[in-house]
Amino acid sequence: MTASVPFAERRNIAMIRIILTDIRYLLKKQWLIFIVLVLSIACSFLVFSMMTGVINYEISAAKKASAFHTFSIDLSQHEVEHLSLTIGELTKDARLKTIILIKTSKEAPLIAGWKGKNDDRWFVLDEGEFIDAFSESDVAVVSQSLYPGVAFVAGDHQVDVYGNSVPIIGVGIIPSNAILFTRVTELYNKYYVSNDSLWHAHDNEDNGEEDSISLANETVIIPMNLFLRYGLDTDIIRLEYSISENAEVSQINEHLSSVFPTATIYKPTLPETEYSRDMVITIIRTFAIIIFAYINIISLFIYWLIRQKRTHSLYMLCGARKCQIVNVIAVEWAILSVVGYGVFLIVQTLLLPLAVTMSIELVTDIRVHAAFFAILYVVSMVMMACQIKKNTKIHTEVI
Repeated sequence: MTASVPFAERRNIAMIRIILTDIRYLLKKQWLIFIVLVLSIACSFLVFSMMTGVINYEISAAKKASAFHTFSIDLSQHEVEHLSLTIGELTKDARLKTIILIKTSKEAPLIAGWKGKNDDRWFVLDEGEFIDAFSESDVAVVSQSLYPGVAFVAGDHQVDVYGNSVPIIGVGIIPSNAILFTRVTELYNKYYVSNDSLWHAHDNEDNGEEDSISLANETVIIPMNLFLRYGLDTDIIRLEYSISENAEVSQINEHLSSVFPTATIYKPTLPETEYSRDMVITIIRTFAIIIFAYINIISLFIYWLIRQKRTHSLYMLCGARKCQIVNVIAVEWAILSVVGYGVFLIVQTLLLPLAVTMSIELVTDIRVHAAFFAILYVVSMVMMACQIKKNTKIHTEVI
């Protein structure tokens, strides 16, 4: 029993010496293969980090996208007697983030009464400010076609809202009022599809001439309180909620159905169903790129193993067992993979400021990297199994 311990220690020391000898030989005689292997492994991790970042971005964008969490209520078959009281009751729900009251017209711009923050999820503000900080003021954000001036100055121009002159504090990139009907195309078609061909005269204060403007390109957004104060008729209500579980959709839908029993309610399309196809394609492309890249990397290492057949045969003639040769190859491949991963971490650290500037998300979670590393290592060992098996046999013809 006592003699076996020194033997085991000597065997381990011998294996370490073999590994160090092989690595030293690779660095001295086959340094080009070593560099290509390490850089290729690093590039694979970098591609994985970038592509995984893209997937994470899509998932997070889907979760915060207002369209996916917005219920649309068509009031054409339902008359609300006390709209302000009904809205006040709805706002008691802490999940409610945005309320949009919409008045449609075949002769005038769409008027939207807004309560909540926009934060660029519904549309991008081109100039000026949005109304979320002016909920109690008489202000408006209009589409570009409704702003009469060239150089924007907040408050210099006003927009008519059914006989009321409202100062314009912002101009939004709203090419069509359809943007406020996102994910409810059928609702937009019901109220505005025929308006795409309707044009009307629009005074241009800069040149004193009249322009022909499509109603589909005219939108006026005012605070919800101003909308209610003016007593404007509401055709559609859109309610955006912060939803974390699919079960909440049914729960909210039941509540809205009780509040608006004769109205038509359109439930939101959840991100899991809407984004699934794009995400699956992105994931498949990501792993396809990585797999093809890793096949080339493994081919290089297999080439190295082929060149090592003579060395491994000599080891076995000197008393090395098959399992020891397998262990040596496994450790050598692990060392190369770890070195490649180390190079990747250095490169990613250097590229991180540039990635942030270019809005490219890189995955920095070490747990994700570790899982990816383990999967690739196991898969690559399986893919190299045939060549490893060949290297555990004595080949007298190469000695």
